[in-house]
Amino acid sequence: MKNQKIRILIFFVIIFSLFGGIIFRLGYLQLLQNKKMAKLAISNYLKKESIDLERGIIYDRNMKELVVSIETDSLYAHPQKVILKDQVAALLSPLLEMPKEEILEKLYKDSPFVWLKRKLNKDIPKKIEQLNLNGLGFIKEYKRFYPKQELASQLIGFVGLDNQGLEGIELYFDQQLRETGKKVEITKDALGRAISLKKGLPQVFSGFNMVLTIEEVFQNICEEELKEICKNSQAISGTIIIMDPKNGEILSLANYPSFNPNYAANSSSCLWRNRAITDTFEPGSTFKIFTAATVLINRVVTSHDFFECQGNTEIAGRKIRCHESHGRLTFEEVIANSCNVGTIKSAMRLNKYDFYHCLKKFGFNNYTGINLPGERKGILLPPRRWSKLTLANFAIGQGITTTAIQLTAAVCSVANGGFLMKPLIVKKIINSRNEIIKEYQPTCIRRTIPPNVVKYLTSILQKAVSEGTGKKAKVMDYPIAGKTGTAQKVDPVTGTYTRNKFLASFIGYLPADNPRLLISIFINEPKGLYYGGEVAAPVFRKIVEKILAYKKPYFLDKDPSYEYVRATKDNLSSLREKDNLPLINDSLNEYIMPDVHGKSMRMAWKILSSYQVKLKFYGRGVVESSIPNSGEKLVPGQEIKIWCSPKI
Repeated sequence: MKNQKIRILIFFVIIFSLFGGIIFRLGYLQLLQNKKMAKLAISNYLKKESIDLERGIIYDRNMKELVVSIETDSLYAHPQKVILKDQVAALLSPLLEMPKEEILEKLYKDSPFVWLKRKLNKDIPKKIEQLNLNGLGFIKEYKRFYPKQELASQLIGFVGLDNQGLEGIELYFDQQLRETGKKVEITKDALGRAISLKKGLPQVFSGFNMVLTIEEVFQNICEEELKEICKNSQAISGTIIIMDPKNGEILSLANYPSFNPNYAANSSSCLWRNRAITDTFEPGSTFKIFTAATVLINRVVTSHDFFECQGNTEIAGRKIRCHESHGRLTFEEVIANSCNVGTIKSAMRLNKYDFYHCLKKFGFNNYTGINLPGERKGILLPPRRWSKLTLANFAIGQGITTTAIQLTAAVCSVANGGFLMKPLIVKKIINSRNEIIKEYQPTCIRRTIPPNVVKYLTSILQKAVSEGTGKKAKVMDYPIAGKTGTAQKVDPVTGTYTRNKFLASFIGYLPADNPRLLISIFINEPKGLYYGGEVAAPVFRKIVEKILAYKKPYFLDKDPSYEYVRATKDNLSSLREKDNLPLINDSLNEYIMPDVHGKSMRMAWKILSSYQVKLKFYGRGVVESSIPNSGEKLVPGQEIKIWCSPKI
């Protein structure tokens, strides 16, 4: 009996101890750990997930939308709340266009939150909601949308699933276009559904908008013509660039083949690259523009010189052929008819260091500085590495590599009077209220060629179009200066020039006496006809005719301040008779732009302040360059831009 009482007592002691422990624990949690437990409970419903906020809009120069962001739904799951996972996966599979097994793998994850599929097509969320499945929910996100589809696709680029820029403008200006480092708090209900973002996303975090220099109509014209010529000639690729020579603005940059950035993941990655800045090539005869400029600058030829072409010439034991036997040619005829023999003979009069330094001035073997990712600078060997054949090869555009944008910018410096301009692709960055955050100004890198050589060289390039290899680029009533190119391609295996692979090109500007546009065309490996004059020159003509039909007044607005070489009191004595270069002799009066090169800002201002003009200075130090150039005609009220740099 006594033992039985002891056992009962022990039993009650244990029971009371258990109840006492439970009551103590509840009291401890309720009174002492209340805040901690409340925070822990809330954390089961509050999650911070990184979601895509609105990227900035990308516009063309006329504020036409090229890229926008649209609100879309992304589907997530709270795996612990999803019952009958196998059936749920089977129902979602056709709607999400995902394998059932992939959905099941996500639903069985040991996680309170998993994405099932992000940025759904607009009709899908409604269909999923109608299934009334537990543990699923939607979060609003922004999806990048390219309304023009393939238009300027390599230039604009595209974004990844997390709205990060992956190519083109989207990549280069990713930081400006997106809001980084932000997290939005998502509140979930007991079923794991997001309830705080149903009304949409906050726009306060949207990125800045970009205004590009390109014009949508010009871009459309170029892409249509490029696609047509590449298909008709069975070329493997092509590039067309339109630039304004005066300020370096790119009005169009087209590549073929292209892709639709809305479905970038479905296209080959080789289509993503912007060939205009990434692909290097030997330019061929378009490079003769710079050979001609160099021999004229160094005064090793005159307009009275003649060159014999018998169809080939021998340099260092190697025969270099011409496309025909031209006979006896003047220097003008050599360039106009793209004569290899005459070009080489004139170039062989040069000192190799003079040739090299002139080419460097034009920007070869250097980056243009364009605000796009992936630019390459090409190859220009230093003189110490030249063989006896190198100078001759360089003269006709062989042995040197360049890019389409680099070559275009270099020719622009001939068209605009001798100034190498940095290519501009962005005009300005603005916020949602259209306030300017940053504006990109034209940048003159350096002077490349003196005004007297510009005038003479332009007249030669006009002859190349009117009488030479570029006849098929002619447009009625408009003087055009240009140069054709037909470059043999190098076999990457043998390292020798192929006999059946060529790069056909044409670069021209108009009006030749007051350039408003420069258009460069590159067609890679056309079949059948392969000469630049046959393949690329007609494309130039078609593009110009379409632009004229769209915007003819653009060319009819003559700019009286932009004229070429003028003989003035200041520079007449420096232009010696032996140069044999044509000059325009105007009345010498106060409306001729004086030479302020090398003078201090203060002195330049003092000289020009007596003229009825507006002055705009860039930088500090001594005058490096100006627009208009010295010797050009001025008109009252005209704006003069002067670039200065520190004196070295």
